[in-house]
Amino acid sequence: MTQQEKMKLKGQGCIPQNDGVHFALRYPLVAGCVTSAQIRAVADVAETYGRGYYVETVRLGLEIPYIKPEDIPAAREKLAAVGLYTGGTGKRVRPIVPCKGTVCVHGLFDTLGLCRTLHERFYAKDTVAKLKIGLAGCPNNCTKAQLNDIGIIGCARPQLDADKCTGCGVCVDICPVKCLKLEDGKINFDASKCVDCGKCIKACPTDAFSDAYRGVYIFVGGRFGRSIRIGDRVDHVFTPDEVPDAVEKIIAWYQENALDGERTSATVERLGIDAINALFR
Repeated sequence: MTQQEKMKLKGQGCIPQNDGVHFALRYPLVAGCVTSAQIRAVADVAETYGRGYYVETVRLGLEIPYIKPEDIPAAREKLAAVGLYTGGTGKRVRPIVPCKGTVCVHGLFDTLGLCRTLHERFYAKDTVAKLKIGLAGCPNNCTKAQLNDIGIIGCARPQLDADKCTGCGVCVDICPVKCLKLEDGKINFDASKCVDCGKCIKACPTDAFSDAYRGVYIFVGGRFGRSIRIGDRVDHVFTPDEVPDAVEKIIAWYQENALDGERTSATVERLGIDAINALFR
């Protein structure tokens, strides 16, 4: 097999292995979810054409290694029959990674639902360079969203009605960053330390805390790997329903302004986050 043929297969999600002989078939999963029927089919392909196992990728997909070139068409056909297709590489939007905020006790929005919407609209869209999107349901940030080209993190900023506060101290005990203190029977709220997790809002037995706002933050220009950059936060709070159109604007801006092969991290470094903020004024 020529190098050109190998590169063509790589672009289709069939990754050449370092032994120079075999390929790993990479299967993106929508929101990291896979059905039992699909898992059974994956196991069958791994046993029939590979070495009886598969591996999970860091972007919530799966790979079946040790597939011979001549077996690639048959293996792909079997998994296409259960709705699994190879892909996830190249200069395009990569598989989108959510946390399990939809079912997690800390989740502030439906991460899996939003991920599915974003996948349908943007996955595999051609871009100037590879583009990664990550979603975190809360400030615990299990997916390290700010290290993606576009990162989405749930937020719930509390506001305190002192007249409703009884000084029970429940919020003080539950606050993970200790921005709440009980002083003279009343709560002192240091908003500068708050990370917008919303735990005090949920825990308060007298509803003294409520939402000042609730939604998601969007970060742009993050990167991990040989060079690391924390994405800059867009100066706007979005509702989950607004996120797809916001992502559309950000990607369009990137496509228009990025140099050939330039990641969003370099584009934002070069032009500044205010250029993106201007999209939402």
